[in-house]
Amino acid sequence: MINLRENLLYADLSGRQRLRRYVVAVLAIAVLLGAVFSWEYFLQPGLDQPAVGEAASIEPQTVETGLALQAPPSPVVSAAPAGGEGCPEDPEMWQFVEAFVGENYRRIEPACVYAGLERTVAWHMLERLGHSKQEAARQLGFEVLPWRPVAEIAGLTGTGGPQTLKLTMEWAPHPDYAQWDVDPAGEAGIAYSLRGCYRTRSITGGQADNWGAYPVQCLVAMDLVPGASVHILGDQRFTFTWEDQLALRAFLIFAYSPEAGWVLVGELQDQRVSLEASLDLESERLLVAGRFGAASWEAGWLMKRFGVGMRPLPQGWGDFGIPTEAVQAIGAALDIAWEEFQP
Repeated sequence: MINLRENLLYADLSGRQRLRRYVVAVLAIAVLLGAVFSWEYFLQPGLDQPAVGEAASIEPQTVETGLALQAPPSPVVSAAPAGGEGCPEDPEMWQFVEAFVGENYRRIEPACVYAGLERTVAWHMLERLGHSKQEAARQLGFEVLPWRPVAEIAGLTGTGGPQTLKLTMEWAPHPDYAQWDVDPAGEAGIAYSLRGCYRTRSITGGQADNWGAYPVQCLVAMDLVPGASVHILGDQRFTFTWEDQLALRAFLIFAYSPEAGWVLVGELQDQRVSLEASLDLESERLLVAGRFGAASWEAGWLMKRFGVGMRPLPQGWGDFGIPTEAVQAIGAALDIAWEEFQP
């Protein structure tokens, strides 16, 4: 099977994913091929900006730069803390318990420390259910985006490490950009599950080596079911459909420090996998997340836990198609947002 992601993207020196220059020209052909695509590939910074007068225009927008948000609701939190009242925020007071024999990824106790991680995961889910990054943060009471994107970070694999993990950065905050990842019926098509956590510290000969940028990091699986990916910015809009493919799984790194709280640092680069159609994803997520003391994080959980959910899909979303001018215009606007963004 053709892998369009590898053909369409390359990583620049900073680790940001960029579209190859010929992509827009062959977009119509690529669609006809019907191959698997990455649901956010066109969003990554670097879409070729068209010559003046060639691309469709977007009404001028005000892009919020940096991580600070304007007029946050009350109450607000500057970061996602470890947990509620009485829950230790110092990771030195946490225990890391083996969940699977021989694995680096472990369960944190007490489980109350996951409360802050859940809030940050909820933010990431909301921005894929029709909310901008800024609006998702406001909905959850964040004062700043719980996001510290980097091109690489020191971390562990299931059985190896420490080693440098290459990360993929997603689109920059734009207050008027919205994306929905949905199943064929237009329901939320995304879910998350904890795959374990670890200290970024090694002890050799009684000496501790703190090698990580954050004292604690966690791996979270993000599952996307076949369906559609809908994108809107201003009066530009388009929809990718991929109903006949397998579900996809990506792996995200979330990190914690008492100063920053729980933040997303990025997605593991080139680690997306297709999931067998015979796999019962819901049961698998519940089983594995349960071993790590967490729930399966999906749309129903999001509404029950935080009282927020997916924004209504725009009317006619299934008929938007993939107009080249819309792809160009949205990509150019998000690229400008990246240039103005100061993480």
